[in-house]
Amino acid sequence: RLVRRSLARGYYQGWDMHPGHLPTRYAAVYAFYREGLERTAARLVAYTHRAGGDITDITDEPATARALSGHLLRGLDCGAVDAAETARLTGLTRADLEALAGRPRR
Repeated sequence: RLVRRSLARGYYQGWDMHPGHLPTRYAAVYAFYREGLERTAARLVAYTHRAGGDITDITDEPATARALSGHLLRGLDCGAVDAAETARLTGLTRADLEALAGRPRR
Protein backbone atom coordinates (compact mmCIF):
# COMPACT_ATOMS: atom_id res chain seq x y z
CA ARG A 1 0.00 0.00 0.00
CA LEU A 2 2.80 2.41 0.83
CA VAL A 3 4.66 1.70 -2.41
CA ARG A 4 1.54 2.32 -4.49
CA ARG A 5 0.80 5.53 -2.60
CA SER A 6 4.34 6.77 -3.22
CA LEU A 7 4.12 5.95 -6.92
CA ALA A 8 0.76 7.69 -7.24
CA ARG A 9 2.26 10.79 -5.62
CA GLY A 10 5.22 10.82 -7.96
CA TYR A 11 7.89 9.33 -5.71
CA TYR A 12 9.39 6.72 -7.99
CA GLN A 13 12.52 6.03 -6.01
CA GLY A 14 12.32 3.91 -2.89
CA TRP A 15 14.40 1.79 -0.64
CA ASP A 16 13.94 -1.52 1.07
CA MET A 17 15.52 -2.56 4.33
CA HIS A 18 15.36 -6.29 3.77
CA PRO A 19 15.53 -8.53 0.68
CA GLY A 20 12.13 -9.91 1.65
CA HIS A 21 10.62 -6.53 0.75
CA LEU A 22 11.66 -6.77 -2.89
CA PRO A 23 8.94 -9.17 -4.13
CA THR A 24 6.14 -6.99 -2.79
CA ARG A 25 7.79 -3.82 -4.15
CA TYR A 26 8.15 -5.43 -7.56
CA ALA A 27 4.53 -6.58 -7.54
CA ALA A 28 3.28 -3.12 -6.52
CA VAL A 29 5.37 -1.32 -9.15
CA TYR A 30 4.42 -3.78 -11.87
CA ALA A 31 0.70 -3.52 -11.01
CA PHE A 32 0.87 0.29 -10.86
CA TYR A 33 2.18 0.58 -14.41
CA ARG A 34 -0.08 -2.17 -15.78
CA GLU A 35 -3.21 -0.57 -14.32
CA GLY A 36 -2.34 2.88 -15.66
CA LEU A 37 -1.27 1.77 -19.13
CA GLU A 38 -4.50 2.11 -21.11
CA ARG A 39 -5.59 5.39 -19.52
CA THR A 40 -2.15 6.94 -19.92
CA ALA A 41 -1.89 5.74 -23.52
CA ALA A 42 -5.35 7.11 -24.37
CA ARG A 43 -4.52 10.54 -22.95
CA LEU A 44 -1.22 10.61 -24.81
CA VAL A 45 -2.93 9.65 -28.08
CA ALA A 46 -5.50 12.40 -27.53
CA TYR A 47 -2.70 14.89 -26.91
CA THR A 48 -0.70 13.91 -29.99
CA HIS A 49 -3.79 14.01 -32.21
CA ARG A 50 -4.78 17.39 -30.82
CA ALA A 51 -1.26 18.70 -31.35
CA GLY A 52 -1.60 17.51 -34.93
CA GLY A 53 -4.74 19.57 -35.44
CA ASP A 54 -7.54 17.22 -34.36
CA ILE A 55 -10.03 18.51 -31.82
CA THR A 56 -10.57 16.35 -28.75
CA ASP A 57 -12.22 16.70 -25.38
CA ILE A 58 -8.92 16.38 -23.52
CA THR A 59 -6.95 19.57 -23.14
CA ASP A 60 -3.59 18.40 -21.87
CA GLU A 61 -0.57 20.66 -21.98
CA PRO A 62 2.96 19.81 -23.18
CA ALA A 63 4.05 19.33 -19.56
CA THR A 64 1.31 16.75 -19.09
CA ALA A 65 2.37 14.95 -22.27
CA ARG A 66 5.90 14.92 -20.88
CA ALA A 67 4.68 13.31 -17.65
CA LEU A 68 2.46 10.81 -19.49
CA SER A 69 5.27 9.71 -21.78
CA GLY A 70 7.59 9.48 -18.77
CA HIS A 71 5.04 7.21 -17.10
CA LEU A 72 5.01 4.90 -20.12
CA LEU A 73 8.81 4.90 -20.29
CA ARG A 74 9.10 3.94 -16.62
CA GLY A 75 6.65 1.10 -17.29
CA LEU A 76 8.83 -0.03 -20.17
CA ASP A 77 12.00 0.28 -18.11
CA CYS A 78 10.70 -1.85 -15.25
CA GLY A 79 9.29 -4.50 -17.59
CA ALA A 80 5.62 -4.01 -16.70
CA VAL A 81 4.79 -3.21 -20.34
CA ASP A 82 6.58 -3.97 -23.57
CA ALA A 83 7.41 -1.78 -26.54
CA ALA A 84 5.03 -3.56 -28.91
CA GLU A 85 2.09 -3.10 -26.55
CA THR A 86 2.90 0.56 -26.02
CA ALA A 87 3.27 1.15 -29.75
CA ARG A 88 -0.05 -0.61 -30.43
CA LEU A 89 -1.88 1.57 -27.89
CA THR A 90 -0.23 4.90 -28.74
CA GLY A 91 1.16 4.60 -32.24
CA LEU A 92 4.43 5.93 -30.82
CA THR A 93 7.85 4.33 -30.74
CA ARG A 94 10.15 4.40 -27.75
CA ALA A 95 12.13 7.18 -29.48
CA ASP A 96 8.88 9.18 -29.84
CA LEU A 97 8.12 8.71 -26.15
CA GLU A 98 11.63 9.75 -25.19
CA ALA A 99 11.32 12.89 -27.30
CA LEU A 100 7.98 13.78 -25.68
CA ALA A 101 9.46 13.12 -22.24
CA GLY A 102 12.41 15.37 -22.97
CA ARG A 103 14.93 12.58 -22.49
CA PRO A 104 18.20 12.94 -24.35
CA ARG A 105 18.84 10.58 -27.24
CA ARG A 106 20.96 7.57 -26.49
